[in-house]
Amino acid sequence: MEASIGYKIKALRTQRGMSAAELGELIGLSGGAIYSYEKDKAEPPISVVEKLALALGATKEELMGLSSPSKLNFEIERLQEENAWLRKMVERLISNNQGALVVADEGGRKRI
Repeated sequence: MEASIGYKIKALRTQRGMSAAELGELIGLSGGAIYSYEKDKAEPPISVVEKLALALGATKEELMGLSSPSKLNFEIERLQEENAWLRKMVERLISNNQGALVVADEGGRKRI
């Protein structure tokens, strides 16, 4: 079974002799936030994963458990399929609105 992102963060942090507070300070977070990621009580957003990876001398793919080529290829394929589905949905929306895209804003609906 693949180690969790929290386990990897803690392992890399302790290997580098850093406290959670020190790591948090490096990336602009509290030590408590780092602990919550390490204990898998919260999942860090990708922007935080990137900062953690840089501070810990790893890649975001390693932290996320995507470092093997087969996992990366699977994730790329999944995202491509999702992108294709989203494109179809946008095309349907546009065709249902006679070529106009309806956007909601604070003042109401607008056609573009």
